[in-house]
Amino acid sequence: MTDQLLIQQVLNKTGLTQAQLSRALKITAGAITRWVQGSKGIADKHKLSLYKLCIKKDVDNVDLLFRTVQSDYIDLYEEIQTKDIEVKTLRTKLNKLKTEIKLLKGVKND
Repeated sequence: MTDQLLIQQVLNKTGLTQAQLSRALKITAGAITRWVQGSKGIADKHKLSLYKLCIKKDVDNVDLLFRTVQSDYIDLYEEIQTKDIEVKTLRTKLNKLKTEIKLLKGVKND
């Protein structure tokens, strides 16, 4: 679930307006607007505040809503780890090729 979808779900489930939510979280209304538009992600500290607010407002399935966000982070982390391994493998291959090129240049100069 994207941050944009999360904030829309929180607004719908709590029944709060963007202005009311910004006051409840003690942040600017502009920050909420950026989250809703998807132009800015939600910082973890604000996600925690959103979670607490949803619990306070007795929002149904709040754990499921936020577990989906956590699952997205885990998936992204695993993807990054996979890409990191791929990058390391490519660097190793590149270094081997550089070594071979140096050896070939050395043979040409002889």
